[in-house]
Amino acid sequence: MVKNMRTRRNTGKEDDRGRELLGIFVLVIFSTILRFLVTNYDKIMSIYPDELIYYGVSKSIFNGTDILVHGNPTSIQNIAYSFFLIPFMMIEDSVIRIKVITFANGLLLASSVFPVWLICKELSLKKNDRILSVVIILLWPDMATSGVLMAENLYWPLIVWTIYFLIRFMRTERIRYAIPAGMMSYLAYFCKEVAICLPLALVGYYVVYPAVQRVLFKENPRKLYNKRNLSGLIIFLCVFAAGYIGAKKFLFLGGTNAYANENTVGLGAVMSAYNLVYMLYAFLYYLIAIILASGIFPVCYSIALYRYLDKVTQKVITFLLIFLSGSALVIAYTITVREELGTVAIRIHLRYIAMFVVIFIPLFFKAIQTVQQIESDVKWKSNVFLVLGIYWIVFLFIFK
Repeated sequence: MVKNMRTRRNTGKEDDRGRELLGIFVLVIFSTILRFLVTNYDKIMSIYPDELIYYGVSKSIFNGTDILVHGNPTSIQNIAYSFFLIPFMMIEDSVIRIKVITFANGLLLASSVFPVWLICKELSLKKNDRILSVVIILLWPDMATSGVLMAENLYWPLIVWTIYFLIRFMRTERIRYAIPAGMMSYLAYFCKEVAICLPLALVGYYVVYPAVQRVLFKENPRKLYNKRNLSGLIIFLCVFAAGYIGAKKFLFLGGTNAYANENTVGLGAVMSAYNLVYMLYAFLYYLIAIILASGIFPVCYSIALYRYLDKVTQKVITFLLIFLSGSALVIAYTITVREELGTVAIRIHLRYIAMFVVIFIPLFFKAIQTVQQIESDVKWKSNVFLVLGIYWIVFLFIFK
């Protein structure tokens, strides 16, 4: 009898999970159709020059030629989105082709909520919080990129899937999750150069997280390093490196990357004191803008309640903060200090990191869920006021 009751309970949970997943699938389809209706207008690829590159490279590969843009060879090597576009080149009518691509972009972006939903489950969020997280992300303004032929349409789902597999690995320490995480990480890099921050952030996480645990909880850092943990890091890096070397040797035949030159990564741009200070200004500018774009509370609340959250959530927050900081620094170093030196109101390249910002939405609900359990401890309130206070002081200093 007890066995039958357990069977019924498990069946009920599976049915409930199936209905929830079906509801999310319906939301994805509705979001895709709605986004297509909004972005279904005549397009000229002149807003972003990147559009011409992705589209042109895709056409040249489809036609069986070298990697070309307007008939000229290009050394751009982050062309995963161009490969995504190749099947659509079979549509002869260019107007219909662009419309179909626009619809596919919307579906691709909306599909990002499936790994987000899985992340919510990894964080043990309640059902209502999981659904609300999905709805908020489907309505996120940055998803409007589905209307243009930009790599961000593919970059979003690749990044979120990478984070999901990394969270699975952090929670279970099973090496099998490090392999798809490494694969997705390289595909994200194959899509956007800034994704190089993913493996760098993971290495940084292995240094920073034990140090934070030591400071906050007096834990011995050696306990956080075990054979499976370190093996997972090595396997992740090996898979990423295998993808990079394989593409370099067999796809690009050893050619140099357009971004790997003195103008983009050379140290000359920050050798003067003024340039170095300006780069640090740009770094803070981006960080403040990123937090503002998240709605302030998701990031600040997660940081303020860090010590009260479970270990898995702490690991996720640590990794995301390292990645966001690293990305802001990379953008400031490779773009801003070279293209906008001396500019006070800097262009904010949020499209490079918007998909990481949305992961703080489920973390925000996790923090709220935790507050309901520790409401009697008044210290968390002072932590929130402290973090928000620091944020607004830096905000007013940067955007005065």
